[in-house]
Amino acid sequence: SITPFEMALWHQSLSERNLPISHMSADIFTKIWDNDIFSPDDFLASIDLNLLNMPVPYKMPKRCKMYTPEYHEKHQRINIFKAKRVAGVYPCTRGGGDSGGELTGKLEVEIELLTAEEADAKENGRGRKAPNQFPKLDPPKRPATSFFWLTSPWKTFRYIIWKNYKWYFFLALVISGFISFIGLILYNVPHFSVGAMFGSRSRSG
Repeated sequence: SITPFEMALWHQSLSERNLPISHMSADIFTKIWDNDIFSPDDFLASIDLNLLNMPVPYKMPKRCKMYTPEYHEKHQRINIFKAKRVAGVYPCTRGGGDSGGELTGKLEVEIELLTAEEADAKENGRGRKAPNQFPKLDPPKRPATSFFWLTSPWKTFRYIIWKNYKWYFFLALVISGFISFIGLILYNVPHFSVGAMFGSRSRSG
C-alpha cells in the first residue's frame, strides 16, 4: 500500500512511502436496526469483518447459519486485497463478530476492490440510485406481512386480524344468525297467535 505523508515543514509537496498492508486497519463494522416510527429503533444484529482475514461467506441465505470452528477449519480465510472480490451471505448476531451470540439476521454482501481507473469505468449510484449497476441491486424481497399497520389498514386486517381470528368471526356470524332467527320467531309468535285466535272466533261466529 502507498500512503502519502508530509516529510517536513519546509517541503511544499507530499511524498509517498510504502506501508505494509499488515499494519493497516481494514475493518467493516455493520449493525442492523429496525425502523420504528413512534418508538426508538431496536438493535437487531451486527457483524464485524476484517478485510484482511474474512471468513468465507455462505452462498445462499437459506444455508446461512452460525459459524462453527469446523467451518473455519474447512474453509480458508479471505484477504480482500488478494482476492479482489468476495460475495455471499454472512450471519449476523447479537454478540457481534463472526462467531458467538445468537443468530438474529443475515447480511448479503458483495465487496470488490478496484483501482481508481476501474472505479471510474464502473460508475455506480449510491444505494439503488441510478446508475444501479456493478452489481445491480434488486428491490428487497420483504414478506407480505412487512408493513406499518397504521398506514395499511387493509393489510393489517388481512394479515393480522383475519389470519389470527377468522374462526372467531365465523363463530360470531353463526351465533348472530342463530340469535336473529330465534328473535324473528319470538317476534312473529304473538302475531300468529292473535291471528289464529281471531280467525277461530270468526269461523265459530
